[in-house]
Amino acid sequence: MYYLSLLFFAFNIYAEAPCPIGTFSPTGEEPCSPCAPGFYQNFIGQTACMSCLPGSVQPLVGQAFCLPCNPGYYQPSHGAIDCVACDPGSYQAYAGQTSCWPCDYGLYQPFFGQPICIKCDPGSYQMFRGQPACIPCDPGSSQPSSGQQGCNPCVPGTFQPMPGQFLCLACLPGTAQPHDGSTECIPCDAGLAQPIGGQPYCSLCPVGSYSDKDGASVCTVCAEGTTTGSSGSQSCLKKTNTHDKDITAPAYEPAPSVPREVMSSALDCSPEKISSCASMPNLELWYILLVIFLLKYKYT
Repeated sequence: MYYLSLLFFAFNIYAEAPCPIGTFSPTGEEPCSPCAPGFYQNFIGQTACMSCLPGSVQPLVGQAFCLPCNPGYYQPSHGAIDCVACDPGSYQAYAGQTSCWPCDYGLYQPFFGQPICIKCDPGSYQMFRGQPACIPCDPGSSQPSSGQQGCNPCVPGTFQPMPGQFLCLACLPGTAQPHDGSTECIPCDAGLAQPIGGQPYCSLCPVGSYSDKDGASVCTVCAEGTTTGSSGSQSCLKKTNTHDKDITAPAYEPAPSVPREVMSSALDCSPEKISSCASMPNLELWYILLVIFLLKYKYT
């Protein structure tokens, strides 16, 4: 028994030590070689190293383990020494992954190696996946929210002349816009007006008022003694009869003033007194005849 113990002790002294972790040899014993980059060995006395799995890498020699790729990076192959950054338009939120994901609709990513995507700002949109940038809204449209797939056309009564805007502008008083997606408003034509902003149509000036220029916000009331024949007029006309319901002044200019004594003589110029009328001075007679003519015209 004593000799067996000595033999076992001598064998252990002269036996080769096993390869430590991170190394290998054909026999698993010294002399050992370190594992190459992209490989590892986490046990002692091994005859080979193992390649790093996809999603992990090892850039150094003689390592006992591999390193997972960080978020924003990936590695699809075995035995890799470094990770690959996600391209613009893609991302990876987790570590140790074998691929990146495209940014979704309404999102974008302009940089390499990112763990998240970014929402499109108000005034822009993205209708495709995996994009590095957003698209500004066209003139005539807007987008008030972030992360959207499209823009909204300006509704009637509004407009937007610039690209990339988050709201549409209301038409000013004196203008209107009846269509969707407009870049400008239209001035009201003469004969129309619009006192309120943000309206799709202009209104006809009512009877008794007018507008003689484009872009009027209010109609002008006709002056006393004038009116319009219909709504939507560009000017007023002198009233021609007393049947207008909105008369505010006499329909005609008043007759010229006549001296009371001359008027009395004219009224007494009846058939029975025609001889006395004939004896009047010619100038006075013609004046009286003119007065009679005007009175007859007025009361006809």
